[in-house]
Amino acid sequence: MNLVELIIKRDPHVRVEQWSPESGSWEVVAQPKALLAKVSEWNLGLSGVFPFFQRWTVRGLLLRPSMRVVVKQARLYWPAFARGDGIFKFRSANRWGTSRVEISWHADSGRSSPHIGIVAGRRLAEVSVPAAGEDGSDLVIRLPENGGPSVFFGVHRLLKRKVLYSRCRGAGVEIGPGPAPQILPGARTAVRYVEQATPEAWQELYGKDRKLRVDSSAWQHYVMGNADAIPAGPESLDFIFSSHVVEHLANPLGHLAYWATLLKAGGVVAAVIPDHTGCKDYVFSASTMDELEREYRLGSMPPTLSHYGRWARHRAPNTDPQEILDSGRSIHVHFYTPESMERILEKMHGKLGFRRFTVTGEHNHKDFFILLEK
Repeated sequence: MNLVELIIKRDPHVRVEQWSPESGSWEVVAQPKALLAKVSEWNLGLSGVFPFFQRWTVRGLLLRPSMRVVVKQARLYWPAFARGDGIFKFRSANRWGTSRVEISWHADSGRSSPHIGIVAGRRLAEVSVPAAGEDGSDLVIRLPENGGPSVFFGVHRLLKRKVLYSRCRGAGVEIGPGPAPQILPGARTAVRYVEQATPEAWQELYGKDRKLRVDSSAWQHYVMGNADAIPAGPESLDFIFSSHVVEHLANPLGHLAYWATLLKAGGVVAAVIPDHTGCKDYVFSASTMDELEREYRLGSMPPTLSHYGRWARHRAPNTDPQEILDSGRSIHVHFYTPESMERILEKMHGKLGFRRFTVTGEHNHKDFFILLEK
């Protein structure tokens, strides 16, 4: 549950509220983005037998006493939290202070007994989310008025994409970067950017009135193609990189098998994929192994009307899915979590042509990483 992302996107299910003594009620904080903050967390790790300190950045909210975060229908959309599997991190804003945090489930009939977290000093402490019980529906994280100093509510630890970037060396492609590629050409990297449109079309789409612009010096690296029609020969690439592309693909297993044929021995597929429980896709269920294997057996690559129908039920309920399909609009076709992707690749990576794989995720993060090696 990536509350930071949902607050930024103004998701209707998430509110930050402040208790008003004047009105005797909870009032919505008008600018919750002003509460966003980051802190550093140091952990001791091992490199072989040698210890070292690792620094992580944690994103979250700086909450004052008499504030709360309300997640509507959390039991429905985040079942892991309802089961009691959720974890958040908290840290007092006062080095010498002690703060109190209450986490509870609310329903129309009242609220459950709150789970109390006592946060002391400037060290991030994990506080588990209690199980919802029979009646709990809405999840509430609250700082009581007399609960002590302000608290940093750590929602998730930032994943570092440079772990993937470091594996993208040699000759390779980045699929679907739009106007903002992440793998840059250099002394050790020869990269081409595979897009369905020409650079001129991107310039028209991202003109001077847009925040993103095409760097014309990068145009020489753009080539027209598609995820299932990459302009590269068999066993010619050292890497294939994509960010927020895999979720747009029907028959993702077929795409991965095709990508494997383009890689040299030891080549890698490196991808960033949304965690559907930590982004706007939380209203969907994770795609099942049966569904993905069925598409793999059929072998067809384009999204079907059933994909558009599923997407439209939540994203465009008053629109005919056939009209959306005919328009060529790109949608999220499948939905994943790090755990579901781990199960998928554990069963399928060898059949797809890869020797090994890793899946890297974090609690409450909006996306996760996969790395497959041929």
